[in-house]
Amino acid sequence: MNSGLIGNLYWIRILITLLFVWILLFEFILPVNEILPAPTTVIDTSIHLFIEYNLLIHLLSTVGVVYLSIAIGFFLTFIFRNNLLNEDSRIFKIIFPLGNLPAFIPLIFIAIFFVYWFPGSELIEFVFALLIIFFSHVLTIGKSIKSVNEELLVSSLSFGLSKKVIRNDIIWKSILPKLREQTIETHSLLWTIILTFEFIKGGYGVGAILKMLLEVNDLSGITAVIIIALSLILILTGLSRYLLNKLIFWDSNE
Repeated sequence: MNSGLIGNLYWIRILITLLFVWILLFEFILPVNEILPAPTTVIDTSIHLFIEYNLLIHLLSTVGVVYLSIAIGFFLTFIFRNNLLNEDSRIFKIIFPLGNLPAFIPLIFIAIFFVYWFPGSELIEFVFALLIIFFSHVLTIGKSIKSVNEELLVSSLSFGLSKKVIRNDIIWKSILPKLREQTIETHSLLWTIILTFEFIKGGYGVGAILKMLLEVNDLSGITAVIIIALSLILILTGLSRYLLNKLIFWDSNE
C-alpha cells in the first residue's frame, strides 16, 4: 500500500516538473511553434471543448465504461467463483484457455474485429472492457490456486467443511488480495485499451474526441484533452487504489 502511494507521488512530481517546463518553454521562450501550443491557448481551447464538443459527456462515457466494467467484472467473478476455483469444473477448462488469448493475439486486433462486427453499437465497448477484466481475473485465479496454503486446506477439511464451502469462502478470501493487486496493476492498461477502442470506433468517449481533433489538425485541442484525461486517470487511479485497499485490507498470506 505504501509502495502504491510512493509510486503516485513519484508520478505527480514528474507531471509537475513537465508542466513547469512546458509553461516556461512554450509560453515564454517558444510561444509560436509546431510542437506544443502555449498553456494559455490550451486553457482557452479546454473551455471550447466542453462547450462545443460536449467533452464532459465523453469523459463520463469513458469513465463509466472503465469503472462499470471493473465493478461488474468483480461481481461476475464472485458469482462464478466456485467454478473458477475448481480446476476440474467445465467452466474453468473452457474459460481459462480463452483468458490466454491476449498472449497470442494482441488486444488491438481483437478490438478491430469487435468494431467491425458491431459497427454502430455503443454497448460493445463496455462488453469488450468487461471481457478484459473478467478474463484477467480468470488468469489471476488460475495462477493463484496453485499457491494456496495446503495446510489451510487440510485443516479446513478436518473440520468437516465441504470442498464447495472451502472454495467459496476460504480459498476465495485468500485470492482476493491478488485480484486487488491485479486490478490496480491493469488499471492504466484498461484506460489505454478503452481509449484506443474509442479512437477506432468513434461515437462517444475521450478516444473518439481525440480522433475528431486529429482529423482537423487541432493541436491545442489534442493537448488539452490529453492533459485533462491524464489528470483524471491519475486522480481516479489513486481513488481506486484507496477504495480497493479499504475493501480488501488483508494480505494473501494472512
